[in-house]
Amino acid sequence: MKRLWLASLLLTLPRLALAQEPSVPAPKRTATGRACGAHCGTERWAIKTLTDAQSAAAINSTPEQTSVSALVALPAPPRLPPDARIPPTETQQFTVQALLIAWKEESGPTGDRDFHLVLADPADRGKTMIAEIPSPTCANACASAEVNVFAAARQVLTNELGPAPGSGPIVLLDPPRKVEVTGVGFFDFDHKQSGLAPNCIELHPVLQITVADTEPGGAIALPSGVSHRCGSASAAGASRSRSRSRARRLPSPP
Repeated sequence: MKRLWLASLLLTLPRLALAQEPSVPAPKRTATGRACGAHCGTERWAIKTLTDAQSAAAINSTPEQTSVSALVALPAPPRLPPDARIPPTETQQFTVQALLIAWKEESGPTGDRDFHLVLADPADRGKTMIAEIPSPTCANACASAEVNVFAAARQVLTNELGPAPGSGPIVLLDPPRKVEVTGVGFFDFDHKQSGLAPNCIELHPVLQITVADTEPGGAIALPSGVSHRCGSASAAGASRSRSRSRARRLPSPP
């Protein structure tokens, strides 16, 4: 009987010891951002969608009242870093009173789905610049702190103009619209974009747009023969297809 008890004890002790050993902790997972959206753009894409490391400075800046003419007169930086902003312009919001003279959505296999807007200075219609509104369905943009702002700005335009034209050349507005636009300063590369400023400055992304009225006098042609002095990069990445200078006219609403 004693032998039987000893044998039972010897079998039980290893189990007790095993049960008292600490459990192996689960492997730690690296925190990652929310994955969402389709791939849309490449060049300086995090900066365009306010998802870069310096985006808080731009988001929290107080908009500065200025004009298209003043922005296109700024000196273009010689180099455009792919993942960093160029202060003070690219960390600042600007508000301009402008004429919206043309627009389209950058669709197609190489488009980034932005609403591409051409803004003209009301006091000098020959001076134009681009403003862009990212699509909330795109990677980075859908994870941006400003994703709802992008959606709201796009909705303002579709309410006013109908669905954005997405194929072929950019569309001239007839009549143009008087708008107030607030967006973050941004320097782009020269891809022969329609309405590109001489220094390649843009409002990108647009954070707010208000349509005030229509501008009498019919469609305003895009300027031609503009010389561009834009920043460059050692490896700018594959060029993406953008709107060319050819344009078609969008008729007046009924």
